[in-house]
Amino acid sequence: MYTILKNKTYPPGSESALSTCVELYDDANNSLNEALMNVKSGDYKSANIDLSAALDAPGTCEDGFKETHEKSPVTNENNDLFQKIVIPLVFTNML
Repeated sequence: MYTILKNKTYPPGSESALSTCVELYDDANNSLNEALMNVKSGDYKSANIDLSAALDAPGTCEDGFKETHEKSPVTNENNDLFQKIVIPLVFTNML
């Protein structure tokens, strides 16, 4: 995500949506770190809350581009992040 902003390989007019996505990814990263700490301590309920919070980031990022009617240059990254969060979320829900 940062590479796209740094290299300026994004479509004109998408800077605002990309900046929002960076903020969302930063927040998701914080939530994922909290989830990891909670899993390590055996607090699966809190881990689920943190994972669920992080799971909102990719969809919200995509929504930002839909609002501006721009094609998202980070759709693949958003899909990857969603899948990488939903898998541990399913496992922690089983614990």
